[in-house]
Amino acid sequence: MIIASGIELINPNLFIICAFLITSCVSMLLGTSFGTVGTIGIVLITIAKAGNLPIDIVAGAIMAGAYLGDRNSPLSSSASLVAALTHTKVNSNIPIMLKDSLPALIISCILYLLLSLWFPLDYTNSYLPDTIHFVFNIHWTLWIPVLIIIGLLPTKLSIRWPIGISALAATILAVIHQNYTVMDMLQFTVLGFHLPDYNPLSDIIHGGGLQTMWIPTLSIFMACSISGMLEGVGFWNDIRSLLQHVSGRAKLFVSNVLIAFITGALGCSQAIAVIMTHSIMRTTYAKERIHDEDVMLDFENSGILIAALQPWNIAALVPVIMMDVSPAGYVPFAFFLYLVPLIYWYRLRRKEQQIH
Repeated sequence: MIIASGIELINPNLFIICAFLITSCVSMLLGTSFGTVGTIGIVLITIAKAGNLPIDIVAGAIMAGAYLGDRNSPLSSSASLVAALTHTKVNSNIPIMLKDSLPALIISCILYLLLSLWFPLDYTNSYLPDTIHFVFNIHWTLWIPVLIIIGLLPTKLSIRWPIGISALAATILAVIHQNYTVMDMLQFTVLGFHLPDYNPLSDIIHGGGLQTMWIPTLSIFMACSISGMLEGVGFWNDIRSLLQHVSGRAKLFVSNVLIAFITGALGCSQAIAVIMTHSIMRTTYAKERIHDEDVMLDFENSGILIAALQPWNIAALVPVIMMDVSPAGYVPFAFFLYLVPLIYWYRLRRKEQQIH
């Protein structure tokens, strides 16, 4: 239903920037990148595939928008994690983070606007707009799962409840309107949704199901094992020793970025990267007498975003699997994810130069 409506409503010449802004708004409401990509992200990438757009560009816009909310939303679990580690409050942190978010958002919008004009949606040779109405029974009640998510957001329930109830409603509607059986729905849940090969939509509309999650699960298991071994052999102590020679806010932030990249690469998890980086650097921050709010910014502008730029990290791997796109192709086009650290580093550098 959303795909059919999106094709009709979104301006073909502005699709890429719309994809970024829509996912940004949804992620701010949901507070989760996975929930954003798993809902509106899949819809947008499906439209992009049908509209003959460069998928990597659209995937980059979706990832950037999804992690904009993951970083800035008051409902975000990562924002809560950083606040807990740095002894700050989420609601107080949000306005502080806007200093770097707004410039990155504006620059990202300009870049996505240019890409939108350069690569408009093209339905000239696409069968999706007509075929989707032929293959599926499009009924107004199919909006109910979407309305459930929107309606439950203000309740501040855990995101799994709105998505779970919405999925249940979608299952019931699929049985009623699309003539699927309950067994069909269970099969789709586990093995993924796939149309017959002869169906013209089979390569566009499909979902992975629970079976696609075994790779992320295995990655987490292996990452935790490797991290534990490195801690056991004293690897992190060597890094702590190197940090004693770091001076200045800009260099300290660069060190945070580098360590976050290493811990994210080895831990394969956004949360593991942030927690391990904090464990390694907290004594350095205390020694330098950095304010809690500044420590918070260092982590929000490093590990939280860098994890989504590492294709093997769960933060990137799960959304990529959901969208069924190239594991690393989106990275150059997820502008917001590396504009924020760059702008923040530049601001710190300028401040140091003014002092000296």
